Amino acid sequence: MSKIELDINKLDWLALARVLTPILAPVVLATAWIIFSKFDKKADLLSKFFAITEVIPTVDLNLPSGIVLGSFYNTSIDILESGFTEDLRNAWDIVKDFVKKEGIYEEEPDVVEDIVSKAWGWLTGLDLPKKKRPPFGGKGLA
Repeated sequence: MSKIELDINKLDWLALARVLTPILAPVVLATAWIIFSKFDKKADLLSKFFAITEVIPTVDLNLPSGIVLGSFYNTSIDILESGFTEDLRNAWDIVKDFVKKEGIYEEEPDVVEDIVSKAWGWLTGLDLPKKKRPPFGGKGLA
């Protein structure tokens, strides 16, 4: 293999800047927005508002992508620091215990799993190993 040498003096810096600017501009803007929202409480509230409203498909604030990226990052860090994920896990455990205690859960045969298994066998000539069903699922609360 021949070694390719890069001559920096012959590099077209303007063409490189044209390529890298659209890639790096949202990242730089997001970093600046995150730093700004850490120092200013009003910007922090705006950041949370932007993150909430940008998720709604019918609302378009027409913000630059860097601001939206920074708002999502800022809000996700706040959510992770607040312990919200642990609260969700605890709530899910409470729901599972309630469903098991009340006897609401009824197991049905998994039709989708049977169809996928038959299609896999038809395509490859091999049998797809049966997965062990999870202990929670079924009809739900119906």
